[in-house]
Amino acid sequence: MPNLVLIADVEGPADFIRQALAGRFSEIQCVHTFNDAVDALASRQFSLIISGMHFDECRMMELLWRVKELPQYADVPFLCVRALAAHPEIKDSVEQSHKALGAVGFVDIESMDAESTTRLLATLDKLCIPAAG
Repeated sequence: MPNLVLIADVEGPADFIRQALAGRFSEIQCVHTFNDAVDALASRQFSLIISGMHFDECRMMELLWRVKELPQYADVPFLCVRALAAHPEIKDSVEQSHKALGAVGFVDIESMDAESTTRLLATLDKLCIPAAG
């Protein structure tokens, strides 16, 4: 399977994640709307999906649910991230519920700095999500 990554998030965080993953995967596609994400999922087979809490007006969990109902994505890791400020209760709720819906992890990258990049890559390593090779 090609080493393709789908990033579903608002523009700034999506660009940060793309830069953090540059050189690690053979191709990275960013989408900013739910409909674009659904179209991308139907047209390609991704090996990793990363979505931010604020994706398309906070539709990350809806995207996760949609991905997990597609048989071709049953074993594809879905990683949730928080790159923008969120009310503490909402952040806590997402951190607690993401696994129940089938996501492999949750990473806080709000500062979008070198430490956030390290945290994101360490999470991928811990989850045994291989880089292109």
